[in-house]
Amino acid sequence: MLPKRRVPLVGQRYRIGPEFSPDVDTVHIRVKLVGYVSNAHMARPGGRATGGDMQVRRLRRRFEGFWRLLSRTVPLALLAEFALLMLWSAHADAATGVAVVEVKRSESYASTRRYAGRTVAGRVSELGFKQAGRLAEVAVDLGSRVEAGAVLARLDGAAAQAALAQADAEVSHAEASLEAMRARTELARQTERRFADLQADGHVSAQE
Repeated sequence: MLPKRRVPLVGQRYRIGPEFSPDVDTVHIRVKLVGYVSNAHMARPGGRATGGDMQVRRLRRRFEGFWRLLSRTVPLALLAEFALLMLWSAHADAATGVAVVEVKRSESYASTRRYAGRTVAGRVSELGFKQAGRLAEVAVDLGSRVEAGAVLARLDGAAAQAALAQADAEVSHAEASLEAMRARTELARQTERRFADLQADGHVSAQE
């Protein structure tokens, strides 16, 4: 809204700009006075139009032209913005479509995998001990390189040593029995020779 009093614009500073009311369809143009206006420059009621009045009229005509241009431009801008919004909404709906994929059961499929390693000749050896026993030590790990004649594992020797001691005792007892049998055999031979000598001398008869 414009001021009710007309004031001369000569030598004064004014700020002109659009003022938008809460109603979107209405735009008001207002002239704000920046400086101070003395009573000597006020136009008298019923007097002749001064240079300041002519400037106010020219400004009013400019404001009216600006308002007509603005009233034509704003609806077009709103219409263009609405059209762009509708286009963007349609594009967003088309972009968020869900593709339907049919899942089929496959009997076999190819899979490619890569591993780092060293290729060696396939060789498997089954090792074991001649005698059963309790395992006491494993000298190598799984996958270790070994040389010919290397010790791979050891059995607990306590049971073997006990069996060996028992075998040695049995051998000693057998050897003692053999010596006793040899002694008895030699004694029998000596007795037979003495008897033969006594019989030859006639000291004993053949019946004895």
